[in-house]
Amino acid sequence: METSTSMHSQAASAKQARFAEPSARPKRGKASGDKRRTDTRARLAAATVDIIDASGWPSVTLGAVAKACSISTPAMYKHFPDKAALFEAAQEEMSGRLGALADAAAHESPVDSIFDVGERLIAYSEEHPNLLEFAFFGPSSNNTSAVDAGAGARWELLAFVHREIGRLVESQPLPPWRSADEAGRDLFVSLWSFIQGYSKLVTSGTVRHRSAFLKAALRSVLSIATAQTSDEEPPSPAEEAQAAQAKGGDCADKK
Repeated sequence: METSTSMHSQAASAKQARFAEPSARPKRGKASGDKRRTDTRARLAAATVDIIDASGWPSVTLGAVAKACSISTPAMYKHFPDKAALFEAAQEEMSGRLGALADAAAHESPVDSIFDVGERLIAYSEEHPNLLEFAFFGPSSNNTSAVDAGAGARWELLAFVHREIGRLVESQPLPPWRSADEAGRDLFVSLWSFIQGYSKLVTSGTVRHRSAFLKAALRSVLSIATAQTSDEEPPSPAEEAQAAQAKGGDCADKK
């Protein structure tokens, strides 16, 4: 009996020592403190995303997030001065998650990439409707829909979409009166509007998602890259022929 009690006591002591190790380690000054602060911020952001996933972003409170991470509400203010800052961090967390989703949709063809990311976003919206609602329409959604952000956008999904649109525009034979910048901008507005609106209809139960419809709709949206959407009138066929003839004459003179 004594042997069993002694072994139990030794095991308990070893367990206590093991859990005591992190606090017993020497502090490394500011760098260690910064890392702990960063880790806590990351945990708080992830907890915010979990709460949004479960019950929607309007239900988020600093107290609920603090409780989920086992810290006091006053301690929250050391990391986030208000709910707006917390939502910004939650958007960054969502950026990483949806960025990984977009990366998995990358294909050699930009059209295939856009089709695939659209399909994955709709599937994600069906599984996590509150998260996509927050990402697209939440209080920090201005980060997720910047028309002129380009491929260097901070929000990873946004950067992916801009990058694929850029590749698509480069691969299209644009009309002479259609600039690549204008085509890219119009295409982004059309594509983003459709994805946001369609995902909202699907998650609300208004429509049932059909892959064939999504592909046909996206194909129609993508055709806007070569459409005439500016206020400037395109040249008439006669003007185009005249311009081509003049260009041919210039080439002949150079020879």
